[in-house]
Formats: sequence, C-alpha cells, structure tokens
Amino acid sequence: MKPFTPNSSTRGRIWRTGAVNREWDGTWTVAGFSLPGAWRRERHDLRSRLVRGGLAPLQSGLWTAPGEVDVAALVEGLGLEGHLRVFHGRAAARTEAAGLPAAFDLASAAVGYRAFLARWGGAEPGAPAEDDLARRLLLHTD
Repeated sequence: MKPFTPNSSTRGRIWRTGAVNREWDGTWTVAGFSLPGAWRRERHDLRSRLVRGGLAPLQSGLWTAPGEVDVAALVEGLGLEGHLRVFHGRAAARTEAAGLPAAFDLASAAVGYRAFLARWGGAEPGAPAEDDLARRLLLHTD
C-alpha cells in the first residue's frame, strides 16, 4: 500500500484556506462507503484518510466536509474505489447551515482551543520542561 502524502488539494486546504474558511461557497462533499465486516484494516485506513482530508462522520459509513474535497486523491492506492461513493453539492433551498447534522463537535473543540490558549497564549512558554525540545514536543502534542 502506498503511504499517504498530502496532494496539492490537501496542502491548499491546510495552508491557503485555513482552519476557518470565511469564504466558504456553501458547497459540501459527502462520501459514503460500505465495506465487508471482515475488512477492519481497510476500514481503518479509509477512515484515517478521510479524517486527514477534513471529512467527519455523520453516521456509520457516511462522511461530510464543507467545500469540495478531492476524495479520490485521498484514498488513492487503497483499492476501495468500488466501495466508495462521493458527491459534491449544496444544501437544498431553505436549509440553513445551522440546521444541518452536526458532523463536528464544536463545543468540545472550543473547550480544547481555550485550554490551549490558556496554556500557550502568554508571553512565557506555558509548559514547564527541561529544555526547548521537550517544550516544543509538548506544544505539538497539545
């Protein structure tokens, strides 16, 4: 199996679009899959790639992300093309984004971000450590 390496689409989502996309065009990517029960490794590999591509599960086998994600590039080399269906589109008229199923636990993410900023947001490094390398590892872990 070929290891995952970010393609230009993934790099763009990380570096150019940013974590908060204020210019979102209202499009969604929806990916659905169904794998045989015995395919645990394949299921794990597929889910890992989808998460790295910015998708989140709505329910078992149904994942979504804002914007158009190149899912084919994300799962390249897994050999699961026949088990995956991907759609790009918009929510139907009169559907408010706030009313769509919550794929992301924003309340928990906000708590985590606040804790991170409380620990690392000051003028002094927020974690006691023996040296700068150890402190940097703690920062990356947080």
